[in-house]
Amino acid sequence: MYEEGPMNTYVMQVSASDADSIGPNSDIVYRIIGGNEKGVFTIDPSKSGMIKTIAIVDYEVQDSYILVIEARDNGTVSLSSTCVVEINIIDINHNPPLFSQNKYVTELYEEVPMNTYVMQPTQNACNRPTAVTPRIEPATGGGTA
Repeated sequence: MYEEGPMNTYVMQVSASDADSIGPNSDIVYRIIGGNEKGVFTIDPSKSGMIKTIAIVDYEVQDSYILVIEARDNGTVSLSSTCVVEINIIDINHNPPLFSQNKYVTELYEEVPMNTYVMQPTQNACNRPTAVTPRIEPATGGGTA
């Protein structure tokens, strides 16, 4: 799921079955019994198995959650089983790439061979590195470009 989605965002649905045919022995309720220490997720309504957010998730705070879900029947002697749900948070792009300076200047001799190294502008970004393609413009003033 993507980070910073609104509260009450649907994440996924778990489902369990009970071989008991009818009545409370086959009536299943779900709850999160582990991995939700920060209170980010809920199962709502409890009989649906639908996992939803009740807080905004942030990739930079936590990039995945491993929840333990319990399915329990309502029998006189209640029986249960568990499953593990892994929820990976997808980072959204927050920051554009930023050059380390506003202007780069270099000199280049005329008639240099193609593919000659000119310079490598550097960039700074808070997210993961991104490709930046510099645009080199011909100099203005004396001479021809």
